Amino acid sequence: MTDDARVQQRMERIAQLVRRLDAEAGGKEREQARELMELVMSLHGEAFERVLERLRAAGNAGRELLDCLAADPVVASVLLLYGLHPVDLESRVHRALEKLRPIIRSYGGDLELAGCEEGAVRIRVTGLNNSHAARAARSAIEDEMYAAAPDAASLVLLGLESFTSPDFVPLEKLGVLAAGPAAG
Repeated sequence: MTDDARVQQRMERIAQLVRRLDAEAGGKEREQARELMELVMSLHGEAFERVLERLRAAGNAGRELLDCLAADPVVASVLLLYGLHPVDLESRVHRALEKLRPIIRSYGGDLELAGCEEGAVRIRVTGLNNSHAARAARSAIEDEMYAAAPDAASLVLLGLESFTSPDFVPLEKLGVLAAGPAAG
């Protein structure tokens, strides 16, 4: 089993236990469990803050290590959970856009950050001229943005609005069918 699969398995188990506590535990037990989690998270948050302080104080080597740690998806998720990610949302979005740009260009398009205010990310996509390319671009952009910026409040893709429904060809454009049944 890969490390990512183990992490995913643990996260699913945590979610199961939380649902079970909510469903089965009485009010007092549920409150104690919630308080326990809050205290553990508070302790972890303090520990992570101290680690980050020491890394920042270590100069370039510490910053390089911090960048490396923040690039790990599991570490990044935990840092985001505690509000401690060392790279701000807009910078992470810009990095993701740079990573995405060659992919979107392979479909004949381009993209730019249209805005990133209060967690609302808006990306303008240009140059795409068919639904297949638009769907592939949308999927790639959403996957990368949700991985790089799961803390974004919203993600809006501008320029893909006309591709929201599947390709549709009106019957009158099909020629033979538009002429009606063949005379026999």
